[in-house]
Amino acid sequence: MTSNRKRRLIALLAVILGVGGYFAWQKLGGDNLPPGFASGNGRIEAVEIDIATKTPGRIRDILALEFGGSRDPVSVSLHRFKRMAGLVHMDADIVVNEVNETVEAILDVWPGMLPNLPASSHFGAELIERWKRLTLVQEIRHAMAADVKNDKQDEPPATMQP
Repeated sequence: MTSNRKRRLIALLAVILGVGGYFAWQKLGGDNLPPGFASGNGRIEAVEIDIATKTPGRIRDILALEFGGSRDPVSVSLHRFKRMAGLVHMDADIVVNEVNETVEAILDVWPGMLPNLPASSHFGAELIERWKRLTLVQEIRHAMAADVKNDKQDEPPATMQP
């Protein structure tokens, strides 16, 4: 055999093996996926959206919604709750009572829960420091202290036992 003939035979054999391999792949490979599954090439197309603030930094003491004309949490007081109750035609005493009970519950429960929160101890200390600056908390703490003082005055004096 001449070398030219050998080359042609090898090329023909390669083409036959390639075509045979392709048809075998198509016949035997098939979709081995169960019903309800789809296959793809792994490319995901999506719209990319970048979100950024206009001003760098951290917002600390701003309410999400305006309350009584202000977003400053320090300015929220029992007086503002009374005014808001009047605007929505609710009994101001009921609203103030609910606010008192809610803030008292927060002041009683949250300090004990802070160590169990998934946050740093620095966060808990910062939160308690913020409470001290809030007018509403100061008013309710003052009222709580006055109630305790009045309760002690209402108690009968202790009798001495022999």
